[in-house]
Amino acid sequence: MNPHEQPIENGFGNAHSLDLAGGMEDEEEHEEYLEKLEKKNTKVKIALYGSLAGNVILLGVQIFICISSKSLSMLATLVDAIMDIVAGVILVYTTHAAKSRHFLIYPTGKKRIETVGTIVFSVLMATLSAQLITEAVRSLTDSGEHSAPNLTLINVIPVLFAILMKAGLFLYCYTLREYSTVRTFLTDHRNDVILNSFALLAAYLSMLYSHYIDPVGAILLALYIICTWASEAYSQIKLIVGISADPEFLTLVTYIALTHHEKIQYVDTVKAYHAGEHLYVEVDVVMDRNTELWISHDVGESLQTKLENLKTVARAFVHVDYEFTHSPEHRLH
Repeated sequence: MNPHEQPIENGFGNAHSLDLAGGMEDEEEHEEYLEKLEKKNTKVKIALYGSLAGNVILLGVQIFICISSKSLSMLATLVDAIMDIVAGVILVYTTHAAKSRHFLIYPTGKKRIETVGTIVFSVLMATLSAQLITEAVRSLTDSGEHSAPNLTLINVIPVLFAILMKAGLFLYCYTLREYSTVRTFLTDHRNDVILNSFALLAAYLSMLYSHYIDPVGAILLALYIICTWASEAYSQIKLIVGISADPEFLTLVTYIALTHHEKIQYVDTVKAYHAGEHLYVEVDVVMDRNTELWISHDVGESLQTKLENLKTVARAFVHVDYEFTHSPEHRLH
């Protein structure tokens, strides 16, 4: 072992027990990994198309209750349901588009289009919610005659069914929350359960006490939608701009580089930053200046392959140098 590795390796404790997701030494293990990946992709498809079907059912329920109850709070959920359909189509399309490979036109792939789809979804939701607030305020300030929502068992039971359906979809998507597109639907299902429950309560209280409760409930629902999706959009924007990976991941990459081969004397620089949901990794390693070119090439390339086998890494770039006292090799733009 390289003498420079020993103190660093000791400091990592149980780093060997970390799931490298790509440290597969033999073909059998690699095939097992691919089989698990295929099963995960099937589950993701079920989550996507199941969520889309659930949103279509919810839309039908919302149209029925809005017409029959004339509730502004339920109208807020109808607007949300309509946008769920539009956004669902966007997300299914972006997921499909991300898988299509056009290496000459998109050399690094189109995976980031999923992140863009989530941002577009968030903006549409916030825009329609703002319009709903305008309508609710107009209803509150209108001096004309007002009537409370009309709720009956006939229009309440379908809403309760839709809430239970969305709760089930939420629990299923929660098991696949590591996928960005599924996380978007996860947020959507959670919101639908909260929004429909609150809207039903607001409409019921408005019918019992005062018609003002219904438009106030609509405003609160719209504000909740805006805040939720603004937060989601901000988190996705950080990913596509290129926020750094968390310190634990940088530590893992440093450990992998240091222990990769005895020819690696030092690790000069480690960078990992998001390009959408996945990460780009840059590693500068130092070898003896007398190391033959073919050896430094093979060691660097095998390290690159090992890093790219990490499940969150889209691309890895390994630079081999013979000293580490120079100035940074890239300038910031």
